[in-house]
Amino acid sequence: MIIRAVSVIVITLDRTFAVFLPITYHKSRQNISNSAIVALVSCYPIVCNIILWNICDYSYEFVPGCVNVGCLLNQCYIKYSLGFEVVTHSIIALISLILAIKLYVWNDCTKNLKSKDIERVRHHANYIALIDPFIIIVFDIIPSTATAMIPSKIWEGYGSPFTGFRMSGYAIEGFLVQRALKRRKGTVSNFNNSTSRRNNNHKSSISITVLHSDRNGGKLGRNKEKKPFDLLKNQKCTIPKLDINGSEVIHFFHTPKPLACQISGNVEEDWVFLDDEGVIRFSRNRQRAKCQMQYFWRSNDDDNNYGEMIDIKDGDRFNGSDFGSVTCYQGFTKWTTLLWTITQNEEAHERAKKLTKLEKRKSYNVYFLGFDSLSQMSFRRKLPKTVKFLEETLGSVVLNGYNIVGDGTPQAFIPILTGRTETELPLSRKRFPESKYLDEIYPMVWMNYSDKGYVTMFGEDMHQVATFTYRLKGFNHQPTDHYPRTFFKDVEYRGDSTCINSQPVHKIWFQNCERFMNVYKDVPRFLLMHQGLLSHDDINLVGVEDIDLSDHLNHMNHEGIFDDSFVIVMADHGHRFAKLRETHQGQLEERMPFFSISIPKELRSTEKGKLMEKNLRENSEKLTSPFDMHASLMDILNLSPHGSGFDEMQDASSERSLSVFRPIPTNRTCAQAGIEPHWCTCLSWKSAVDTSEDRLLTKRIATAVVDQLNKEISAEKDLCAPLTLSTILDAKKLIPDKDLLAYTNVKDQDGFVPDLSGNTKTAFAHYQLKIQTTPGNAIYEVTLFYDMINGELKMDFGAISHVNKYGDNPHCIIGRNFFLATFCMDTIVIAVSSTAIFFLALAIITNSWLLFSIFVSQKLKKSSSLALFYAKFAVDIVFGFADLITVFLMLSKLLSTSPGILDYQPNLYFYAVWSALTISNLRTFFVLTINFDRVFAIANSVLILIPFLHIIVDNSVLWGFCEFQLNIPSGCITSICLGMSCYIKYLLALEMVAHSIIASTSLLLAGKLFIWNNCKAGVKSKELERANQLALIDALIIFIFGIVPAVVMTIFPSLFEKLGSILIVAKMSGNALESYLVYRALKRNKVTTSTIYD
Repeated sequence: MIIRAVSVIVITLDRTFAVFLPITYHKSRQNISNSAIVALVSCYPIVCNIILWNICDYSYEFVPGCVNVGCLLNQCYIKYSLGFEVVTHSIIALISLILAIKLYVWNDCTKNLKSKDIERVRHHANYIALIDPFIIIVFDIIPSTATAMIPSKIWEGYGSPFTGFRMSGYAIEGFLVQRALKRRKGTVSNFNNSTSRRNNNHKSSISITVLHSDRNGGKLGRNKEKKPFDLLKNQKCTIPKLDINGSEVIHFFHTPKPLACQISGNVEEDWVFLDDEGVIRFSRNRQRAKCQMQYFWRSNDDDNNYGEMIDIKDGDRFNGSDFGSVTCYQGFTKWTTLLWTITQNEEAHERAKKLTKLEKRKSYNVYFLGFDSLSQMSFRRKLPKTVKFLEETLGSVVLNGYNIVGDGTPQAFIPILTGRTETELPLSRKRFPESKYLDEIYPMVWMNYSDKGYVTMFGEDMHQVATFTYRLKGFNHQPTDHYPRTFFKDVEYRGDSTCINSQPVHKIWFQNCERFMNVYKDVPRFLLMHQGLLSHDDINLVGVEDIDLSDHLNHMNHEGIFDDSFVIVMADHGHRFAKLRETHQGQLEERMPFFSISIPKELRSTEKGKLMEKNLRENSEKLTSPFDMHASLMDILNLSPHGSGFDEMQDASSERSLSVFRPIPTNRTCAQAGIEPHWCTCLSWKSAVDTSEDRLLTKRIATAVVDQLNKEISAEKDLCAPLTLSTILDAKKLIPDKDLLAYTNVKDQDGFVPDLSGNTKTAFAHYQLKIQTTPGNAIYEVTLFYDMINGELKMDFGAISHVNKYGDNPHCIIGRNFFLATFCMDTIVIAVSSTAIFFLALAIITNSWLLFSIFVSQKLKKSSSLALFYAKFAVDIVFGFADLITVFLMLSKLLSTSPGILDYQPNLYFYAVWSALTISNLRTFFVLTINFDRVFAIANSVLILIPFLHIIVDNSVLWGFCEFQLNIPSGCITSICLGMSCYIKYLLALEMVAHSIIASTSLLLAGKLFIWNNCKAGVKSKELERANQLALIDALIIFIFGIVPAVVMTIFPSLFEKLGSILIVAKMSGNALESYLVYRALKRNKVTTSTIYD
């Protein structure tokens, strides 16, 4: 019976690891033979016999007439058997329930596009997998529970019915499995399996040529061959019309909650702030506060320089830098903030005035606001007031045919700012030693503006993942006259990046955009500010700034700032990773971001301006791209009162960049606009799985793609798990029009009637596949060119989209090779987290068994002198469960391919972490208290209160001193996004101090125990000696598994983020080892004298 229970545990764990820990399953499980597992399970009777004969001290005595277990075995072993079954079956039922919810409820809710054949096969497999837990619940858990509740006399009299009940369950299980397997046999094979078998029989393989691979040492854009998509240059472009309330996507959107600092009365008003003139002001209630400030400025893209702390008072001028850090005290209350303003750069101002005089013409300002991850439809959904102002008040024109040319923000802005792609420019990726800084090799358009007398500002509100510094090398020198990246480095260090005390960061952002335009009123200005904080990771949160953004633009317009300014409000691309992206409309929306332009009122009153306005409105329904924005910005810069050419049609066949202020051909194609098929939204794709031949070829192409992905990540094979093709979710192909292939000549003399009698065969095609790989369940969208004559594929790594969010899966690789992060499944974090789960379970079991041996089975003698130890063991159990929940939440987020509980309830992770940290501190203080008890012999009733009182101190530090605010971003699983950096520093310092005291008192105790006591004659208390030994075991474990990891983390703080749960592994392995050593120590001293307190 117990062997069967162990077998079910093994099967359940095997299934669970296969679903939730695919890395471990694929890389380790295949190396473990089933024979070894069966042998291991078969060895479990040895454990049972040890428990029966040793721990339970069973001795066989013949009882005449005994025919039931009650008289055959002793109560110790019966309790063990029942407890074992209840615990193991409960775990099996719980895990199976989670599996059932994921398989039958969650997957139905997510409505993924899946093959019906695949679903039929999976239905039978899942059905078989869930039969076992159903039988266990009905025929095992219920009888076991009944056995535990029914009095032993009744149970002894009616043992056989329970056995019959169980065996009937096993018989039913066998019948149901047989039926399911029989139905499975007749199931139509799924698409992937059938084509796989055909593929195995197909002797030829597809050769593949790779473009823009990272394995070429970063030498991108040097390929001289004709680009594959040029072969489709005659494909007609039809711009798709999307429904803003399309049924496929509208359910993804909702009204977001306001930011914490937007709720009236939620946060105290700022003690110190800057007024519109850049003067330091104190709030009315904090006039008596003592405040100091230090200015800071850019050292390089990743570091700041800080000045000396100076005293400040109400009315002082803020003029030492654009940025300052303020610390205030009033009474026992501490308050900090960051200040940002635009302090006039005298050198830039004088340069601009001098160059403007030389130009001798009217120069128009450029006010360019960018937003991350907002399609045109999403921009309209989430920022309706802003759109209404732009279109109805400012007269902006929205480019409905604006199409991206690459993946991510750099591929959106590099063409706008340089007129080229990253692959056409010199190498700038930071991981290659030969890379150069962008200001040395990129012809940024703001440099052209600066040379013509403009004062410039460029900024982003996300420091860590900024456009030009995340994977690119960034700037050696400050790229523009004002560069607020410096400010946002310190903003992110504070934790919550959406608010600085009572001020939303986006409002501070708008205030300084306006201040820039006002400070330099007498010279032309070029401003480019890109915002991603509210929209990059959340498709709804950006809605909280709609009113503020529309008010800001309205105020600027009312003040006349836009009268001589081109206003560009745009987004780099649509959302790339939300569940929305997995839909067909989401795919199109990603490629069609919002882009609006308004021509200055002053210019619109001129003939040239009217013509530019006319062209712009006509071009709004034509195909445009980021390359065109570069040509348009150059047109703005070079506007002259004489000559224009704004009425001449541009040549799309010879120029990739066309100005939107000049006529653009209606028949312009994606190839002409520099848009590869993977990104082009106006092509007519057809299904690539209609026939058996199509399915076979699609399967071969998909397999070749995964092979190339594995070759790409082979450079980091120690960190990245190999990928396997799991499912082909969608497959489309693009071939020349059938009429084009059939055309041979004309039938009539005038050339109006085509002759379509030709039989030219298709020689090439583009394929667009959406595939899912394991481990990690990543979804990729890839576009390839297939030469049917030569059987050759051309695969461009720049034309691959990772559709679902990979989050922290490639955490270990991002710093070394961002390019591979798209394809790499982080084995380190997953392995460490999996190991943590093992040690957590081990610690819980060992501590539970220890307390069970003391209080239940009483194999170990209970002693009042060890009360603090018993309390600590109980705390260790609770600590283990708290950490287990934390690690499980983190691991489920890492491995999830769809929105999970942390996406909908992000605060849940904080509560889990907070509970674990609080209990961890409680444990530390228990050990400290035990050491004081051993050294100074204080009454337990007094000492046991001390650790619990410290919980109050912990919470005072978190909510009071650190001023923590509960506003956790969706999907957060790191301490950085939790905003607990202040509290984490406190915990590390606390652990260092507490553990140092523990080490010191342990040395004193060891000296007394082993030296002083040996030198001093007299009777020694064995009970007291035993307690002291346990205290020293505790101290030793603390030193090895507590102090050392804390010191390492203090010296190398990044390890905590890179290695995930490594500290949990260290601590819980120590806890498990400690429990074992304590058990051994107590077992050896089973017979003791009475305690000193007795």
